[in-house]
Amino acid sequence: MSEKQNSRILIVDDTVKNIQVLGTILKQEGHQLNVAQNGQQALDVVGKVKPDLILLDVMMPEMDGFEACTHLKANPETVDIPVVFLTAKIETEDIVKGFDLGAVDYVTKPFNPTELLKRVDTHLSLYHLRRKLEELVAERTAHLQHRVRELDARDKLMHLQSSAGSLTEVYENILRVVEDVFKAQKVVLYRPDAANVALGAKAALGLDEAGVIQDESALGALPPVAVDQDDLIAQAFRDQKSCTDDNGAAATPILHEENVLGIIWVDTLGNAELDVESELEAFWRIGHETALVIQSAQVTEDLETGEIDVSALLNLDIEE
Repeated sequence: MSEKQNSRILIVDDTVKNIQVLGTILKQEGHQLNVAQNGQQALDVVGKVKPDLILLDVMMPEMDGFEACTHLKANPETVDIPVVFLTAKIETEDIVKGFDLGAVDYVTKPFNPTELLKRVDTHLSLYHLRRKLEELVAERTAHLQHRVRELDARDKLMHLQSSAGSLTEVYENILRVVEDVFKAQKVVLYRPDAANVALGAKAALGLDEAGVIQDESALGALPPVAVDQDDLIAQAFRDQKSCTDDNGAAATPILHEENVLGIIWVDTLGNAELDVESELEAFWRIGHETALVIQSAQVTEDLETGEIDVSALLNLDIEE
């Protein structure tokens, strides 16, 4: 059964016989039905179950179809539901008024089953097509916005390579970049020890307080992660690829050539903007760019502390 055939239709008419006739015709096509006998009842039903189409009688007690349509089109939650007026008379003034209020069509009584089904089928097709197009546009827009944020983040990381300060400052900048791109509430950057057997937290964002960064000295209570344990962070380190768990958390390696310089862990990847695979690919690219920043900062720090022999680095012979 197609999506169109399985649509939900609200029939609004104060005459039980009309509801029965319409219901019989539409049920044979596989539609789900709700009914109401005046405009107010129709609004109550729509507030609980959103239909794909409304067949709305014009002349009804308490609240007629025109007033009900006015309320429907004034509500952002129901403005897009197609309304087809049911009328016992064909008067140009009433038809024009219905279209002015936002109706998409009208059907006259007594009902011609063939004509009714053709009009219902047409407007359901248009409605579902419009929804699919809106979903596609929203999805493409989300992808584009996410891509723009990622490119901006990678640009910031590239600038950090040439203007990197201390490793502590670099870690903080990386956390902010990851927070911005993936809308993460919590971010932790881990580095391996000299023996590559454990990963220690070097900086974190949002662990104790939203938006607040903590450096290594404030993370003493956060235990190191053994690289051989069954853990998301350890898995990313061993497999050298981005991964996620059932809770939505994710980790990606900070990979420089074939060396894992660390791991970035986040509590979540985005706000369902993209599919998980696309998010992980973006996370991988950010991790790879991050590696260049850390490598640059590490070299600068080693030079300043004398751990790297500049003459050896430049392959120069210096006479004593």
